[in-house]
Amino acid sequence: MFVMFDRHALLDELRKEYEGLPSVQKIRTFAANVGSYADEILRGALTKQGYAGIAKWDELMTEFGYEEMITEVAPTYVDQLMPFNVSIHFSNEYGQRAQIDLFGVEIINSGTAISIDDVVTNQAMTFVARSLNEMHKV
Repeated sequence: MFVMFDRHALLDELRKEYEGLPSVQKIRTFAANVGSYADEILRGALTKQGYAGIAKWDELMTEFGYEEMITEVAPTYVDQLMPFNVSIHFSNEYGQRAQIDLFGVEIINSGTAISIDDVVTNQAMTFVARSLNEMHKV
């Protein structure tokens, strides 16, 4: 659960460029006007018996310049982010500390809650993690 003030905190942070660190991994998306290619691609890939198969699709995509039809962009939605790791650190006033680590976190979906009863706007996200280190004393 995130509190939103004036921006999408997670996406904005991941889009920042820091010296010495890699930039956010980009995703591939179609940049061309697919409508101009769609009829030709589908006409060749579909037969009377149904879909002609992945080999035919690859052949047609290569013929129409697949590499020219795509571009790399920064993620627009959180479910487009590549898996990442999260470390959560706990500490109390006596100096006792603990930590839990989540590995391979993938965000499944997100939603925003706006209410006249609250002063803040909340954004909730659901996720899955490939593995974790249980909470342990540091």
